[in-house]
Amino acid sequence: MNALAPMPSTPSLALLEVEGLRTEFPSAEGIARVLDGVTFTLARADTLGLVGESGSGKTMTALSILGLVPPPGKVTSGAVRFEGTELLKLGPEALRRVRGRRIALIFQEPNGTFDPVMQVGAQVAELLREVGDVETRAADREAVDLLRKVHLPDPSRVARLYPHQLSGGMGQRVAVAMALAGRPKLLIADEAASGLDLTIQAQIRELLSEVQSERRMAMLWISHDLGSVAQVASRVAVMYAGRIVETGPTRRVFGAPHHPYTRALLRARPTLDRRRRSLEALAGAAPLPTRLPAHCPFYDRCPAREERCRQEDPIERSVGPAHKVRCLVDPSSGAS
Repeated sequence: MNALAPMPSTPSLALLEVEGLRTEFPSAEGIARVLDGVTFTLARADTLGLVGESGSGKTMTALSILGLVPPPGKVTSGAVRFEGTELLKLGPEALRRVRGRRIALIFQEPNGTFDPVMQVGAQVAELLREVGDVETRAADREAVDLLRKVHLPDPSRVARLYPHQLSGGMGQRVAVAMALAGRPKLLIADEAASGLDLTIQAQIRELLSEVQSERRMAMLWISHDLGSVAQVASRVAVMYAGRIVETGPTRRVFGAPHHPYTRALLRARPTLDRRRRSLEALAGAAPLPTRLPAHCPFYDRCPAREERCRQEDPIERSVGPAHKVRCLVDPSSGAS
């Protein structure tokens, strides 16, 4: 039986469905729950932005989807369906065939992607042979074509360079070329443009959007930068303490946020509005993953909290077309 054959499921238009995903790590202080019931969907050829502070669980979501959670951590419950296939039930070899071919991942720091002793063109060609069953000479030519596609000047010369000879922007473009080698249907970009200067960041965003449009590829754009998410993603999911607290169309969520955490993130971002001369920092810190409360985890930091927020763990509710929030408080009744 084909290990990648779709599991029987309800027909869905979604390419990726993540449902109730929980990932935990044992520690000296107890079990650290770094993902706490993460649920979202991603449609074909669409882009979902995943935003939140450092430590909110964004990167761990990507690693959990792809079966890359570092030991001793593990996914303890939930489902990850990709094109109807339940990824969490696949064996290691079948999952490796999904990674790179059907789902590709780009990290913020590309150096971990490269073999330091191989020319980058040879590394792209090797991937093409592995995932596309391309003969050696054709793979070498296609590798140069991919480097040209990601707008690297003189791609034949770049193909002969070693990773340490690449600038940050060049390295990220080569990482994109390697991710595209398998013609994936989903690209997960984890802070893919962060750490570069603003001009290069914009170029990387434009490049990925261009390739996505050309190949009708879905993209999960993971970032702490709400500005980049606003430019790239049609939908956004806001993460806090390992869970999704608000999700919906990007314009709606950013234009009329319902969760106090989303509103705090928006107030903390840089702006050209002269009426607001300083950033509004979010006080306090998220609860430790070993000490998640039974009530709303944002309670201690929330300017709009009510007594019932300390008594109940809010469930997700609809607040508009395709717009959902996990909060008990009506935004018009609390602090803004």
